[in-house]
Amino acid sequence: MTEDPDEILGIAHESKPASAGFLCPSCGGVLRRRSSTTAALAGGMVGALLYSAFASLECPKCGKIPSHMLSQDARHERWVGSFMLAAGAAVLLIVVVLLTRLIGGR
Repeated sequence: MTEDPDEILGIAHESKPASAGFLCPSCGGVLRRRSSTTAALAGGMVGALLYSAFASLECPKCGKIPSHMLSQDARHERWVGSFMLAAGAAVLLIVVVLLTRLIGGR
């Protein structure tokens, strides 16, 4: 008999959809961050990450969902996700600049 290690330790699991996304407060559909091809073309991967970090959430059925409609926990989770995307973009930019200087011989 195998038991779940988290169950043995008493760790509770929240039920979330498989995509671990946010749910629309109106229809219950899975929300996603908006994306922009223009931002990706103009700024490359860094531009796409920054746009995604600060873009609003969108429901396929209801359209753009304002942050104030989300629960406090969902807003906090979204803020942490946005911070991580922006930090990832900054790290990527630093790595690209350092590699460019290294390859360029400066």
